[in-house]
Amino acid sequence: VIKDIQLIGYLAQILSIDVVILTLWTIIDPIATLPQNISKAKKLTTADDEVFIQNQIQICQSNHYIIWLAVIFSYKLLLLVCGVVLAWKTRKVTIDSLNDSRSLAMTIYNIFVVSCAGVTVNLVSNLILDAGYALKAGFIIICTTSSIALIFIPKISQVKYRPITAVRSPKNNQKVYDIGNNRSNRSIKSLELEIRKLKLIIAEQQERIAQKETHGPKNHPEVQ
Repeated sequence: VIKDIQLIGYLAQILSIDVVILTLWTIIDPIATLPQNISKAKKLTTADDEVFIQNQIQICQSNHYIIWLAVIFSYKLLLLVCGVVLAWKTRKVTIDSLNDSRSLAMTIYNIFVVSCAGVTVNLVSNLILDAGYALKAGFIIICTTSSIALIFIPKISQVKYRPITAVRSPKNNQKVYDIGNNRSNRSIKSLELEIRKLKLIIAEQQERIAQKETHGPKNHPEVQ
């Protein structure tokens, strides 16, 4: 059983990789603000002077930012692949409260599609000021909100409509958990029935072995 402190430790390890990548980026190739022209220069001629008007914006960029972004995207893609593997391994869990394969698969698909669209928009919308900022912010909000909703809404509905209640077992007076799920209850009952059948088969085999040992041939002493 994985405890909460172990899950927090795994999450801290994943976050530490992000911290290391961003720290190396800041130290090796720091980001600086650079001016970028967004239109052609306009020439205004007066009686005395000639004035050129150039519209510019300040962008935050480093010399090798494409390489750093490729490293971050590769790492995030590896995390998505690990999520796909976990979703595939837990697809046959019969207890709905423990089976997150469907929600994980939908979340991974959502993150992949929205991230690809957001990266594409980010690369081509640097010169579109307000619309580019709105699109990038919208993709971030949609990705995070929909991912959280896909993961936690099924769990909230599970707690609300099919709660897990603690009851006392009449045999050994131990606390067990009754899952409000008909499919899970049916699978548990079928497993209990199989266990009883196996116990009966084992008891019959032991009884036959005991009868053979009791009525088997006895060794008599040899007469000289």
